[in-house]
Amino acid sequence: GGATTMTTNTEAQKGFESNLFPLYGRMSLNSNVEHISTASATNAPNDTKTINTLSNSGDTPWMDGCNLRTSSFDAVTNEGIGSCNITATIEVVEMDPVTLEVVEQITESKTLKLQILRASEKNDEGDEVLFNHFKTCSNGNSCAQGECCFNNRCWSKTLVSMCPEEAAPSNTQLENGESCNSDFECSSLCCNQSMGKCAVHNPYLTTPVFCSHPNGNQCISKEWCARQNITSCFVVKTGVNELGQQTCALRCYNQETHGECRNGVCVPPTQPAVPSFNAANPDCSNAIDPPTTIP
Repeated sequence: GGATTMTTNTEAQKGFESNLFPLYGRMSLNSNVEHISTASATNAPNDTKTINTLSNSGDTPWMDGCNLRTSSFDAVTNEGIGSCNITATIEVVEMDPVTLEVVEQITESKTLKLQILRASEKNDEGDEVLFNHFKTCSNGNSCAQGECCFNNRCWSKTLVSMCPEEAAPSNTQLENGESCNSDFECSSLCCNQSMGKCAVHNPYLTTPVFCSHPNGNQCISKEWCARQNITSCFVVKTGVNELGQQTCALRCYNQETHGECRNGVCVPPTQPAVPSFNAANPDCSNAIDPPTTIP
């Protein structure tokens, strides 16, 4: 299975030539995966697209935006990279730039459509992560080089111990409750090893359900390991003294986090280091506001 292109406009959220964001774009695919694209970026939405393959893994030429919307749609939350559409009565008017008064009402229509997009999200390295969060797949061919397909999501190989196609035959897809020996045998990628049966693992539900393997069990990535308490300590601001100087104190907070997956085995999460702090002579130069959530 390679990347797919929609050829109808029957699905408003993802449809072909539907004038939705993005109008066109590029996808990261493995080599020899067929896709429909054009090399020109000048008029990509209207250029004739042809079936192409990449000789080396990487970014494709320009593709219709429906490819990005289809491959980044989560059927569970009904959201994707282009979420979401709103239909309403919309007025388009001309305003005087000085007085800001309406000069002319150009049109009023119930057929106009607004598309509300999620705000851009970037990681600490400045890379966009919103599209990758929604990126769906049916197998490894739909993912970029260095990624695996798990639970219909592309995961970096730096986060997973082994790709499904490397660990088990592709036709091994046991349902929840069926007997199993390995996570890779289950369609959910979660084998409860104490019961020997496939179990639920779906982090995309409103209330996520995790596989929760205990320490010592095999794991695909840390998300499959049970959440455990760790203690995070910070030097936090506590106000000011009578001289207007910043005061602070060492505060510790309990936090639940997934265990680590090291060499394919769940191990306890690393306890963060406690910052040095002298209560008798506190240094408040690096104090932070009390956290509302623990990073």
